[in-house]
Amino acid sequence: MIAEVNTLFKEISAQIKLQYPVLEGWDIKWNKRLRTVMGRATRTASGKKQIELSTHIIHINKNSPNFLQKAKETILHEWAHALDWEVNKGWGHGPTWKSWMRKLGIPVERCYSSSKWLCVPKGAKWAIRNTVSGKIYVYARHITPSLMIDVYAKNVKDGGHIDDVVLVNLETGEPYAPSKCQS
Repeated sequence: MIAEVNTLFKEISAQIKLQYPVLEGWDIKWNKRLRTVMGRATRTASGKKQIELSTHIIHINKNSPNFLQKAKETILHEWAHALDWEVNKGWGHGPTWKSWMRKLGIPVERCYSSSKWLCVPKGAKWAIRNTVSGKIYVYARHITPSLMIDVYAKNVKDGGHIDDVVLVNLETGEPYAPSKCQS
């Protein structure tokens, strides 16, 4: 999945830069330090301009529902920022940026929601998520039986099934389904 996102990142970026020559000079980069956003557009006082994707957040969300579509929307979202800057000198999520989002054919909304996509609080080692809805119930440093019982109860209250709940190891991004384990 990571290779697919990397290919998507490169292909979309090449297409956008070809379609909009004003983006000449913008680079793409993977950023290992981004932990709270999936992507960002940056420009420095020295003139460096780049679109960055979070290596960490991409990695830990790779098994999420509709992940490739969300990654694509994030990439286009960041290119909309670059276009807004180059054409309108706009920055942020104002009306001119929204116009670029519509021109690029993606919803005018935040692509990355930490209620559905993992955005990791300091010290957390696990996230507990519903694989069907994508909802994240909790981030935890340690998993305890009482925590799992609480999450299962919330999931059932939300209309979910016990087998929909997985733990996501935040170091590897791999899911672990506790209900499937033998005791």
